[in-house]
Amino acid sequence: MEHIPVTPFLLNQLKTKFYWDYSIGPVSDYFTCGRQPPEKDLLPLEDFYVNCSTDSLVPVDLWQACVDPQSPVNVSVTDKLLTKTFNQLLANLMNAEERTSDSTLATIMMLAAFDIFFSDKRRKWRAHVYGAGRLIMERLCDSGSNMLTISDEGESNDLFFITRWFSYVDIIGSLSSTSKVITSEKLRAIKYKFEKMTDQENWSRRRINLKDIEAGTGLEAKVLSYLADVSWLIREREQRQDANGGEITQKLLSQVLELDYEINAHLNESERERDEIFKAYYSQGRPEIHKGYRILRATNLIFGLTGSFQLKRRVLNLPQNSRIIEDSLVKITKLVDESIPLVSSSTSCIIFCLFCCGCELLSDSMVKYRPVYMKRIDSLNRKGVSSAAMAKRIMEKCWNEKKFWWDILRENNLDITFAI
Repeated sequence: MEHIPVTPFLLNQLKTKFYWDYSIGPVSDYFTCGRQPPEKDLLPLEDFYVNCSTDSLVPVDLWQACVDPQSPVNVSVTDKLLTKTFNQLLANLMNAEERTSDSTLATIMMLAAFDIFFSDKRRKWRAHVYGAGRLIMERLCDSGSNMLTISDEGESNDLFFITRWFSYVDIIGSLSSTSKVITSEKLRAIKYKFEKMTDQENWSRRRINLKDIEAGTGLEAKVLSYLADVSWLIREREQRQDANGGEITQKLLSQVLELDYEINAHLNESERERDEIFKAYYSQGRPEIHKGYRILRATNLIFGLTGSFQLKRRVLNLPQNSRIIEDSLVKITKLVDESIPLVSSSTSCIIFCLFCCGCELLSDSMVKYRPVYMKRIDSLNRKGVSSAAMAKRIMEKCWNEKKFWWDILRENNLDITFAI
C-alpha cells in the first residue's frame, strides 16, 4: 500500500468517507432517493486507507470491524500503523507550523473517533477531544476570539468541517457525562456562539431545497448551539451542587427558563414553516425526496426536545413523576417509535437521545415504553457499535436499581459518549 501525503484531495476523501459511513448513514435514505451516493467517488473499500498525517496510515478494516464484528482485523499491522500515527502526531505537535494545522486536528479527531467506536473505560476519546480543544483554543486566541462559532452558513472549507466535527463530539460528549468523572481534565470548557446566516433569502432557499438540517449530524446548527447552551448550564449546576449543595440561583433559574422557551419556540416555528413548504412544494409530487427529509426533521426534533428534557431533569431537578417530565418523555418516545426505523442506521444518529431518555423510564407507568428504546439499542449493538453495549448495560442498571444514569456514571467512574 502506497503512503499518500496529506492533500486537499485526501482530506476530502476523509470527509466524504467518514460522513457517508458513520454520519450520513443514519439518514442515507435522503441521499439515495434519485441521487448517486458519494461512494462512487471513493477508492475501493479494500484499498482505502485514511491518512491523517504525512506518513501515517490507519486501516479501514478497523472501521469495518465496528460495523461487522466478524470482520478480520490484522492486529499486528493495525498496532504498527497506529504507533506510526502517534509518532507523526507527536512530531507535528512539536512543530510550530504544524501544531495547530488542519491536518493535525484531523488526526486527533480521527483517533477520538476510533476510541468512541471501541469504547472502553480508559476514556482515551476524552483525552483526544480535549487535546483538539486545546489546539482550537490556541487558534481562537491567535485570532482574538475566545468563543467557537457554530454557524448555519454551511461553509465547505477544511477548517469548517473539522471544527464542526469537534463541536458535535465535544457538545454531545459533555451532555452524556458528569463533572465528577471528568475533573481530572484541566481544559477550560469551550464556549460556543451561534451565528445566523445573514442572507435570509438564501436561507429560505435552503429550507425550500430541504437543506436546512445537516445530514451529517441529523440536526440544525441552531439546535446544536442550543445543546451547547444546555451542556453549559448543566455544568454550572453540577459545579454549584458539588461546591456547596445549594439551591439553584435566581440567575441560573432565569437562564434555564429562557433557554427552554427558546428551544421549544424554535422547534415549533421551524416545524410550522417546514409544513408550509411541504404543502407548497412537495405535497403534489416528489414524495420520495421528502421521505428522507422527514427522518431528518424527526432526528432534529428529538435532539431539541432531549435538550429541553435535560434542562428540566439535570438543572431544574424536576422529579421523574412530574407531569412535565412524563409528558416530555412520551412525546420523544412517540417520535422515536413512529419516525425512526427499527432496523436502520438512523438509530446511531440519536443514540445519545435513546440513552438519556430510555434510562429515565423508571416508574411503573413508563415501563411500557422501554421496548421502543431497547430494540433500537440492541440493533446498534448487533452492528458492532460497542458504545451501544455500554448504553444497554447502564440502561438496564437504571431500570433494575431505580437509579439515575448520571449517578451510575459517577459511582462507576464512567465517561462515555455517543457522538457517532
